[in-house]
Amino acid sequence: MFTIMVVDDSPMTLTLVTGLIDDCAIFETQVISFDNPVHAQQEFQRINPDFVITDIVMPEVDGYEFIDFVKSKKNIPILAISGSYIEENSPHTLLYCAKKLGADFSLSKKEIGTKLPSLVTDIFLQHSL
Repeated sequence: MFTIMVVDDSPMTLTLVTGLIDDCAIFETQVISFDNPVHAQQEFQRINPDFVITDIVMPEVDGYEFIDFVKSKKNIPILAISGSYIEENSPHTLLYCAKKLGADFSLSKKEIGTKLPSLVTDIFLQHSL
């Protein structure tokens, strides 16, 4: 089983991502979602995910801090997602920074529907080799 942890403070995004993975997965997956990154950190070791998807702009612990946390615990692929605009920074700027800070992949939330299923499949296939 391929375990995916999804962390985003938006319930709508959690539902979308979980649904896309469940509908399009060509392999057995377990998707565990968190709307609170602090809770996700507390459960990380117990869940022991194979892949993490995290939003960037979240309260308490932002995505950059969460990426750093995950990479300090386990060397697994991380997908950073964002649809946020902070001041003059576009989602693409936020995602560029996430990749520089350790995310392996990045997607704008506008791209999730078209690109997430194939990305998850590619990561699973690489992981299973």
